[in-house]
Amino acid sequence: MPTAKTRVQVTVDDDLRQVMDRARQLWPDLPESRLIARLARRGGDSLGAELTDRAAARAATLAKVAGDFNDCFPADYLTALRDEWPA
Repeated sequence: MPTAKTRVQVTVDDDLRQVMDRARQLWPDLPESRLIARLARRGGDSLGAELTDRAAARAATLAKVAGDFNDCFPADYLTALRDEWPA
C-alpha cells in the first residue's frame, strides 16, 4: 500500500521469530508487518517505563547524598575563586 511514511526492512531471525510467535497468541489475526509494529510500540512503552524508573532512581540517589559534601570547601570558596579570574 502506498504511503509517505518511512518503511524499514526487518530480518526475522530466530529470536524475533520466537517473540512474534508469542505475540501471535495475543493478536492472531494481525499480518506480520502490523504484528512487528505493535511489538515495537510495546517495546517503546517498556523503554519509557524503564527510563522513568532510572530517572527516579537517580533522583533518589542525588537526594540521598545531597549536602554530604558541604564541608569540603569553605563558605567563601566560590567568591575567592572568582576573584582570581581576570575581569
